[in-house]
Amino acid sequence: MTQFFFYYAIIHPVKSRYMCTMSQTKRIICLIWILSFIAAIPVLFVQVHIEVSEKRKGFWCVRDWNHKLLWQLYECYMLVLILIIPSAVMAYTYKCICLQLRGVVVQRTSMFCGEDSL
Repeated sequence: MTQFFFYYAIIHPVKSRYMCTMSQTKRIICLIWILSFIAAIPVLFVQVHIEVSEKRKGFWCVRDWNHKLLWQLYECYMLVLILIIPSAVMAYTYKCICLQLRGVVVQRTSMFCGEDSL
């Protein structure tokens, strides 16, 4: 999520001054908590509690080995949610930032040196 703020601050520096306020930050934090809660719901369906102690009652959350297909779907879901989507977002935002910075460098170079290319 921090990449979004860096992206916005670099790509739209003037707009980011009035868009990134404390109230906006609070809304984003609440949204992150809600989305995190929703994203964690599938764990309830793919794990079971196993009692592990004889003296004191205790439980472990472990895979439900009886539902192999469900676990495979859950693993794919986590792969997409934790690895693929964040990597794609970071790659896109860093690409936009690099292009913006390159454009600024080219523009400044042409202003001071009278050249049109870098």
